[in-house]
Amino acid sequence: MMNVKLPAAAVTLSLLTASLIAPGHAADLPPTPYPPPAFSNAPPVFNWTGFYVGYNIGGGWNTQNVSSNFGSTWNMTRIAFIGGGQAGYNYQIGRFVIGVEGDIEWISGGMSTPFLPTALGPLQAVGGLNWTSSAALRLGFTANCALFYGKVGYGWGIENFAINSPVGVTSAFASSANGGGLVGVGVEYAMSETWTAKIEYDYIALASRTFEVALPNTVTFSPNVQMLKVGFNYKM
Repeated sequence: MMNVKLPAAAVTLSLLTASLIAPGHAADLPPTPYPPPAFSNAPPVFNWTGFYVGYNIGGGWNTQNVSSNFGSTWNMTRIAFIGGGQAGYNYQIGRFVIGVEGDIEWISGGMSTPFLPTALGPLQAVGGLNWTSSAALRLGFTANCALFYGKVGYGWGIENFAINSPVGVTSAFASSANGGGLVGVGVEYAMSETWTAKIEYDYIALASRTFEVALPNTVTFSPNVQMLKVGFNYKM
């Protein structure tokens, strides 16, 4: 009977010893690495393709350089408030965006110079720009939700010109549409799937105009417009 029970006791003792030792060895093993959890809430990449419409506000610099064939010159610059709207279409190819845009801006106020001595007596130059509009091609590239772009196109405006004498006589006056080349740069940022915000600088070199003062005397107005504006667009 003793020969039968001894092996069974030995087996039981071996199993008990193994169960006590095994946890110690398991504690010495490095923990099993687990992959980090995957997050799926990354913001989607904004697609610039589509029509948009928006509005803008900012400041404008209207400069008019006036020269004459009798040696006198006048220079006028006015900083004015501007406000208006824009509409256009973008098409995205990879990271590049090409588009067309039209806008219109109202510009506040006119400007004038003091009376300056000339060969024809004291004269004053008066000028003003009521509004501008433009049509331009936009070319840019994207970086995440930002679009960096340049503009090239053509701009128009209604310019007012006059040469006055101290006694209230206007020697030359004109009010007409005027146009010239436009260049600009800007950056636009997508705030949501439908709304974007932009800051933009534009320069319009309007064509020169020559007027008769008293034959054979003439004056030439050479205007240009600079605009710095902040705008918001709604993508449709």
